[in-house]
Order: sequence, then C-alpha cells, then structure tokens
Amino acid sequence: MAEFQAAVASLKAATDIAKAAKAVSDFNNVATALAEVNFKLMDAIVAANASVEKQGQQLARIKDLEEELARVKAWEVQKQRYKLTSPQGLSGVVVYSLRQSASDGEPPHWICTSCYESGRRSIMNPQTDTGNWTSYICPQCKANFPTGSRGHWPIEYPPE
Repeated sequence: MAEFQAAVASLKAATDIAKAAKAVSDFNNVATALAEVNFKLMDAIVAANASVEKQGQQLARIKDLEEELARVKAWEVQKQRYKLTSPQGLSGVVVYSLRQSASDGEPPHWICTSCYESGRRSIMNPQTDTGNWTSYICPQCKANFPTGSRGHWPIEYPPE
C-alpha cells in the first residue's frame, strides 16, 4: 500500500511540475522542469513496480498457505480412519490399524506410528529374512516391527 501511495504522490508532483513548466517561458527552465517530470515519472514507475512485485509475493504466499491448509484438512480426515493398536501376539509393538468401518473396501493394514505422527500415511510391508522370520517395515522411515514368528503374520481389522 505504501508503494501505491508513493506512486500517486510522485504522479501528483509530476503533474504539478508540468503545470509550472507551462508557465515558464525560458527554454532552460522548461528543460529543467521536463527533467524533473521525467525523474518523478521514473520514481512513480519504480514505486508501482515494487507494489506489483510485493503483491505477487503475497499472492504466492496465500496460495502456499491454502495448499498447506488443504493438506492438513485431508490428513485430519485420513487419520480418523485408523486406530492405535497393539496387535495380538506382538508384545511391545504399537501400530495404527485401519478401522473396518472406515476401510472403504481396503484390506486390513497397519501404518507406521512415527509417520502417522509426522502427518503421512506409510503402510507397513511384510519382509522375511533368510531365517524366514517375518517383520513389518515402514518404507518411509524404515521402522522395523518384528513379529517373532516365521511365515506370514495375519493382519486383521482392530476391534471397534
């Protein structure tokens, strides 16, 4: 806003100078007055450009904030689909399990607690080592949840 006011003030000063230049009959005085008008016009252009640039930066910031707000709102909806659980038979393991009532046809699965707290959904993937011991690994943060069993560990929806 200050840039806009500066531009208006410069234009007004340029207009005043131009009016004064009309009344001057001496060529040197006219030339000086025109030079002043040019300087004031340049000041007005610089102030107007600064205002446009600042407005562009503010619009970009608003867009970024709106996108971030949309991401946060979407995550709030998404995270309600999960329940913090300790799967039966896995002592000390805590994961977020997909609620059956919110599954929308998705199969039961676990998501990483660390990633959940960081605002992202990262589905835990089963991995079997050379001894056929099964663990569930987070593909994002590489958290490892050993099942203590060999072979496939069944994942079920948590009790509601």
